[in-house]
Amino acid sequence: MAIPNEKLQQLLQEIEAKAQFSSQQLVLVRQQLASQTRKKRMLELSTAEIDALPKDTKVYNGVGKM
Repeated sequence: MAIPNEKLQQLLQEIEAKAQFSSQQLVLVRQQLASQTRKKRMLELSTAEIDALPKDTKVYNGVGKM
C-alpha cells in the first residue's frame, strides 16, 4: 500500500521543521559551551595570578551582591 503524496509532503515538512529546531538548539548549546569555556579559562588565569602573589598581599574578596 502506497502512502499518498500529500502525507509524504506533510511528513517531510514536519521532519524539516524538527531538524531546523534541533539545529537552532545545537547552535545555542555550542554558544553556551563556548561561553562557559571562556569563563573557566578566565577563572584559571585569575587563580594563577593570585597564587603567584606573595602570601601577605592583600587582595579583594567579594562578599556578594549589595
